[in-house]
Amino acid sequence: MKKKFGLLCTIALLGATFLQTAHANANEDAFKKLDKDNNGFITKAEADASPNLAEAFDDGDENSDNKLDLAEFSALELTDE
Repeated sequence: MKKKFGLLCTIALLGATFLQTAHANANEDAFKKLDKDNNGFITKAEADASPNLAEAFDDGDENSDNKLDLAEFSALELTDE
């Protein structure tokens, strides 16, 4: 019984790790598509390509530098990009 429980825990952990990695990769891919000049930031002008991002831009710009880095972008909860 303990072996089965350990195996189930391992499978659950691997599944969670996979989902987290897939989500991070999806965020990075979306970020790269929006970062048209490939400078590592999304400006307000670049964000206008996504209505949801344009609306959430100011909330996501945590350091108020008028651009989003990957961490700021990834922290946003955007729907239907």
